[in-house]
Amino acid sequence: MEVKRNLLVNIDKPKFFKKIIIALAIFLLIFLITALFSSSPTLIYYMITILYLMVTISLFLAARSVGEHDIRLKLAWSFLTVSVLFSAAANILWAIIDLYYKVNPTTSVADILYLLFYPIFFLGIMAFPSKPKTNHQRFKAYFDMFMIIFSIILILYTFFISPALGFYEGDTLKLIFSLAYVIGGFILLIAMLDLIFNRITSKMQTPLLYLLAGIVILTVISTVYAYKLLIGTYIPGGVEDLGWIIGYSFLGLAGAAQYTNYKIENKIITKLFDWHYSYHWTPYLALTGIFVTYTLLIWSFNTSNSNLLIIELGCGMVIFMVVLRQIISIRENRSLYHDAENELKKRQIIQEKLKKSENLYKTIFENTGSATFIISKDKIILKNTEFKKISGYDSHTLTNTSWRDLVTPQSREKITEICDEMKKEVKPKPRNLEIQFIHKNGELKDGFLIFTLIPESEDILGSLLDITQHKKDQNIIKQSLEEKELLLKEIHHRVKNNLMIISSLLSLQSRYIDNQEQMEVLKESQSRANSMALIHERLYQGSDLKHINFGDYIQKLAPDIFHNYSSTDTQINLKIDAENLMLDIDTAIPLGLILNELLTNAMKHAFPQDIKGEIMVKFYQEDENYILRVKDDGKGIASDLDPETIDSLGMQIINNLTRQINGKLEITNSNGACFQIRFSEEAYE
Repeated sequence: MEVKRNLLVNIDKPKFFKKIIIALAIFLLIFLITALFSSSPTLIYYMITILYLMVTISLFLAARSVGEHDIRLKLAWSFLTVSVLFSAAANILWAIIDLYYKVNPTTSVADILYLLFYPIFFLGIMAFPSKPKTNHQRFKAYFDMFMIIFSIILILYTFFISPALGFYEGDTLKLIFSLAYVIGGFILLIAMLDLIFNRITSKMQTPLLYLLAGIVILTVISTVYAYKLLIGTYIPGGVEDLGWIIGYSFLGLAGAAQYTNYKIENKIITKLFDWHYSYHWTPYLALTGIFVTYTLLIWSFNTSNSNLLIIELGCGMVIFMVVLRQIISIRENRSLYHDAENELKKRQIIQEKLKKSENLYKTIFENTGSATFIISKDKIILKNTEFKKISGYDSHTLTNTSWRDLVTPQSREKITEICDEMKKEVKPKPRNLEIQFIHKNGELKDGFLIFTLIPESEDILGSLLDITQHKKDQNIIKQSLEEKELLLKEIHHRVKNNLMIISSLLSLQSRYIDNQEQMEVLKESQSRANSMALIHERLYQGSDLKHINFGDYIQKLAPDIFHNYSSTDTQINLKIDAENLMLDIDTAIPLGLILNELLTNAMKHAFPQDIKGEIMVKFYQEDENYILRVKDDGKGIASDLDPETIDSLGMQIINNLTRQINGKLEITNSNGACFQIRFSEEAYE
């Protein structure tokens, strides 16, 4: 079944539909020739049955072609399929009764099955999807349709039914069946006209037009059938059945138009439907029906027609329906008036809110603290007072000026490039950049621009700050900072030079001293001066005049001290494990002196007689604390020695400087001495 559906989708639908019409025309021509020149009604019954089954299949395919989401439309075509299927069954029974039992099929089971076609088909018409309408509109449409059909019935009764009844002398059951065909046909016609004029949607035009054509033909042929039946001239299986064949053929074409999605490309019909959708001409048809009814009444009165009483009653019914329709119109107008009144009140409330909102946004727009503007098609269509103030232009001049004329070429290029990027984005984000704009007097000014695209448009909302003075102040501050930075570097350079001079003086002085103890004192002082000089050297060489990389400092200072106190054939190794951590100068100078004292102490006392050993310097960060550790594997220190009570200058310097940086000194004596300084620079600051 899926393969068949795919084949149906892939066919050329307009050509396929035209082929169906050609095949149907050939079939009707064969039927007409057979009815005229064949004396056997059996062949005619066969052909009628085949046609009914073909129409049933066509309507079934129409129902299958409807998607599962459109249940009402599928149900409508299904009802139409069943109704024609009943007609096919009725035709088979009619042929059996007529040909084999040699009995007149009128008022038989076959006739009942034929009559079932009308209510089932009516259910199908009512199941078609409808345009939404109010109750008032629906009842007005019903009354319009009733007036139209009532006028037609009066005409048919006067000129057709009444004369036929005058000649009729048969049984009552035949009369009821005959009138049932006429009434059923007109009920379907009413339903189809209501569907066409009041409920149809554009996508159903073509199938429903074929349905309407089929129902019109069936209604006419039903009336002719009833008339001939009443006067006793109807012959089953004769050429008169061509009308039934044509009517059902149009029903089959309606199904084919549905499943091939065929549309009538006729300008007149399309224009007619467009006109109908625009003007709703059902009421005009009702007026025509009323006019015809009154004309019929006048004619009957002047000619003393025997049906005058019936026509008068009919006119009374028409007047009654007109009054009821007018009452509905009055109620509808009252409802529309109240709705319009409520709508006006709502609009007034909305206008007041819009006015308040407009005033609010206008106030915000005027008081943003910056020059705010909106650009549309390169023109500044809206701007606040601040924008006019910083640009120097008045409102009229700005309205006729392109934004491109207000900025420098370089700024114009940047803004255009960013705007092009934003237009490609689904949700563009605000952008900002520094630009140069041109004041009315020709002065170049610096500005800080923030802008974005207004949603669902290519208009630009922008905000401009005049930062000309800010840029000037910034340049002055920058120049001042550069001068101060240069001055600080010069100070650090001079401090370093002075410390190096002191170190050189101490070195010169040591040449004239023979006392070894005094020589050591001068050497230690020289080392302390070098440690401080190295910090100042790092500061003026670096870009940061307040902080130094203490790990790098250790890598330079420790080897200098080590080589200063060791000989060329020393068996002592120095290992350094220092992380590159930045320390403030107020922390680095005392910590550098502490490192100097600890290394000097280790070189002098840890390894007597220059025995083999190792000194380990480690600097790292642990959580928020910094740790400096100097450890050796030498002889260690006495277990009963208290660092706080030692009166040596080195230990006093270590203790005092540790307190200065709010640090904690920890000394352990396991496989040599280990000095650890734990401090937090934040606490120190």
